[in-house]
Amino acid sequence: MPRTPLQAFIFVLIVVQRDDRFLLVQEASVERGTWFFPAGGVEPGEGLIEAAIREAREEAGVDIVPRSLIWMEDQSYVYEGGLWAGRWRFLLRADLEPSSPQPGPTADSLDARWFTLKEVRALPLRSPEVLDILAEIARGCPELPLDTGYRRRV
Repeated sequence: MPRTPLQAFIFVLIVVQRDDRFLLVQEASVERGTWFFPAGGVEPGEGLIEAAIREAREEAGVDIVPRSLIWMEDQSYVYEGGLWAGRWRFLLRADLEPSSPQPGPTADSLDARWFTLKEVRALPLRSPEVLDILAEIARGCPELPLDTGYRRRV
């Protein structure tokens, strides 16, 4: 039986916490001016860890070390033009590299800053899921450790 090709759209969202503060990015595109996690699409040839590191650098100007998977979301498949399309989102928790620059605006964002959960509640957010996710993390949701020793095999 022939296989139907699958078009996959894979996204990574990154939660970086420092003490009681969380890193959020003020978006320059999508919902301009709203706040969200550093996030974006995984590019061809890239793994989740590599994408998270790249997105945090591009959107917040910081260097991170992804540590754990918080959740994965399998969104509905859509049949488009004869192809099945799937969309997956992975939420990773990451630590800030000790030598990382401070967050701030980049070519891809208007700003990036640290906020307490209380401060996040007053922000114009891209989605209310930001508050839901941060509240779960603050309660100590389970996390699956990532292999941070990952090395791309050639």
